[in-house]
Amino acid sequence: MQLLETAFRRPASFGPIHIELHAEAPGVTDLVGRNTRQERVADSMARKIERNLKSPHKAELYFWPKLLDRVLVAGTFVKESDGTIRKSPRWGGSMNHVARGSEPNAPPTEWKLLRRESLNEWFSKFVAEDAAGKPAAVCITPRK
Repeated sequence: MQLLETAFRRPASFGPIHIELHAEAPGVTDLVGRNTRQERVADSMARKIERNLKSPHKAELYFWPKLLDRVLVAGTFVKESDGTIRKSPRWGGSMNHVARGSEPNAPPTEWKLLRRESLNEWFSKFVAEDAAGKPAAVCITPRK
């Protein structure tokens, strides 16, 4: 949440913030039950970020069938020659986590910046407008 709060404190001259959050879909086969759980997750996220989520900022949540890695992809929007606005990755980080229990001598979890090739791979698989199999977004809006 601190990263989001920092992003929302940027000067307005940087333009609106568009945040995509990607999560694993609830393991419920019943469509109604799955939708209910997804709505609860979206509502929970809205409660956590609502004091900063004001127009023109935007937050979307995507539910994938399976997600194993924790990756952050950050970028900008670029305007193509035909006027189309597209996302463009600038940097990314891997924040992998392995449950370690309470062992005092366990090695630390390693977080690192992604190499350009890896960043482009994550971006094209999950973030790009034309990512194959990208689920429909659930818009996160401040609760009333």
